[in-house]
Amino acid sequence: MTANFQKEEYLKAIDDVRKNILEGDIYVMNLTQQLTIRSKKAPYEVFKKLRRTNPCPFGGYFQYGDFQVVSASPERFLRMTAELFTMIRILPSFLW
Repeated sequence: MTANFQKEEYLKAIDDVRKNILEGDIYVMNLTQQLTIRSKKAPYEVFKKLRRTNPCPFGGYFQYGDFQVVSASPERFLRMTAELFTMIRILPSFLW
């Protein structure tokens, strides 16, 4: 498994969030981490098991060629209908 943050980078990001809160630039931050996993299991099977063990209201699975996203969230991030695919920024958000 690999992450998009190393421990030192993650701790610095948390420190930056605290500073921004103290300075009044933001009042809440959703600091997330992307985990990449190599597995012999099919991504959709991983998603189904995740849904059984963590039945969050806005979990999702997205397949695009050889790239998949497996998500478990208490908040809506993506929405797809027959006509529209929408990414919803979780508010309040602070863009770096």
